[in-house]
Amino acid sequence: MDELDFAAIGRSLAHHETFVFLAETLAGWLPPSTPRGREVLQQHYRWGHRLRDHGTILFAGPVDVDAPGPGAPGPMGRITGLLVVRAASREAAEAIAREEPFQVAGFRSNVVHAWSIRFLQPDLDASLATALAHPVA
Repeated sequence: MDELDFAAIGRSLAHHETFVFLAETLAGWLPPSTPRGREVLQQHYRWGHRLRDHGTILFAGPVDVDAPGPGAPGPMGRITGLLVVRAASREAAEAIAREEPFQVAGFRSNVVHAWSIRFLQPDLDASLATALAHPVA
């Protein structure tokens, strides 16, 4: 292993305003098989695509999607979504989280965590560096 250049690592991360949203499902959750659940899911996807197109969302998707199988308890109280976003500050990230349609509808609560990306596969490194090179809106 090469000697680590901690100063270079720090400089490379200095302006990466990256946040992780852990989305916990609340008791108000309704499945997409219901009319209201389907409506909010569609709003969520429109919201996500808009933020992706603006370079705000880097990664997003459900987690543990196979866990609620037949006879399994509902998703309430579990982390069921993960979003990685760029924002100018924690306050800006929290504002984005509050606008997420599942949270607005009372289906989920998004908890925001600042994240410093430290390790990437080489092929992802170049793509992410390109995405992070654009100013945060």
